[in-house]
Amino acid sequence: MLATNLLKKDLTAASTTTIALPIVTLPHVITPSLALSVLSDLLPRLSHTHPAIRKKTIVTLYRLALVYPETLRAAWPKIKERLMDRAEDPSVTAAIINVICELGWRRPHDFLPLAPRLFELLVDSGNNWNGN
Repeated sequence: MLATNLLKKDLTAASTTTIALPIVTLPHVITPSLALSVLSDLLPRLSHTHPAIRKKTIVTLYRLALVYPETLRAAWPKIKERLMDRAEDPSVTAAIINVICELGWRRPHDFLPLAPRLFELLVDSGNNWNGN
């Protein structure tokens, strides 16, 4: 209980470094009960001002969802909002796409509504193959 409360306290800290530590630690120590406890403190980090915190939060939410599936029900609207935001940092968008790919092979029909945005990202992005 003490460790959970310390993680929750650090997730709400003002310092970006302090917030990042529990976010990168959680995927390695997560249990269903811990996921339930920290989910409400983790979700607001999807709107953090620093892209690195948003990116790490998305990856951590994926790991939480593997042990506590209700995570996706609570987090999905905010994750989708981040994906649809055209001004979002590319590293955050890449993290979201990776999570969608990991989840999509299990239940691809759940992600079909995202196809237009994913196609747009694919077409608009530059790549090393054609010199863009």
